[in-house]
Amino acid sequence: MVTALLGRMALVFDWIGRIVLWISGAGLVGMTLVIGWHVFARRVLNDTPHWSETSSVLVMFWYSLLGAAIGVRANIHIGLVFFRDQLPRRGRLALDVLINLIVGAFGALLLFYGQKMVGVTWNQTIPTVGIPTGIRYLPFPIAGALIVLFAIEHILQALSGQEVKRAWS
Repeated sequence: MVTALLGRMALVFDWIGRIVLWISGAGLVGMTLVIGWHVFARRVLNDTPHWSETSSVLVMFWYSLLGAAIGVRANIHIGLVFFRDQLPRRGRLALDVLINLIVGAFGALLLFYGQKMVGVTWNQTIPTVGIPTGIRYLPFPIAGALIVLFAIEHILQALSGQEVKRAWS
């Protein structure tokens, strides 16, 4: 029963993870294009676009935070892998639970305080691009929610006696 549930969760989270990974990758490409245009317009056309710096920072928030959530899903976040790998199997599983509890708590803080920041700033406007300031902070609660979900999946894997695998390997 638990194994079947974890299998279904893995399929859904793989699907979500791949979509978020593509969005994050597109954001990185988009930011690179915006910065390239900024440099070209400034140096060649001698006409710096007023929106480019703000837009690139905005896109960077999105792709870096979504990328962090994908790092949790893929189990490639920073960890003491050498120390963990020296432990017996039960010790590795216990450490996996502890690490993912900490990571999940961090995600919950991102979710909680991020949604507060979005709510407080939504009615303000970023003047150079004309969009709500809350959009700048929207990736925090989204990434936080994803981190919590992915950490829960890893905790359930460890508690059921499964090694927490690296996704997409």
